[in-house]
Amino acid sequence: MKIIYENLKLLNIEDIKDELYDNVSKAIFKGDKILLLKTLEEAKNIGITIDLSNEDGLYGVLAAKNGYKDLLEILCNHDKNLIEKHGTEMLSHAASHGQIECVQFLLNSGTNPLGLLSTTAYNNYEEVKVIFDEYIAEHENEIKTSGDVINTEVY
Repeated sequence: MKIIYENLKLLNIEDIKDELYDNVSKAIFKGDKILLLKTLEEAKNIGITIDLSNEDGLYGVLAAKNGYKDLLEILCNHDKNLIEKHGTEMLSHAASHGQIECVQFLLNSGTNPLGLLSTTAYNNYEEVKVIFDEYIAEHENEIKTSGDVINTEVY
């Protein structure tokens, strides 16, 4: 990874941020865990916060959709709001594309699957359906007290 930040006086802070976001995007598109970790570390070292939940959680959605569980974990650990803000979208894309490890990670991280039960994300892959059904069975009491309605009919 080329380091462009050695002489911060020569670079505009917005140019640095743009380069960091470009590197995050490259890492996500390529599934490059090392590039993602280096970019996040470099941003931290120079005092720049990278908002990974921006753009409708695009980074997390792409990682989930493509089955990059390691990258998804890194993103969620780096930005604690990512699951809260975009967990359902990430879960929907992971489920719709049969990314079982990502589905399990998102459920274990607190993403609520109830909004997906009557969608193709639930019904596309038998493995996903089994995971969702197990989750519901394990959390039945919590679900009943939350007021959420469980409906597994396909429309």
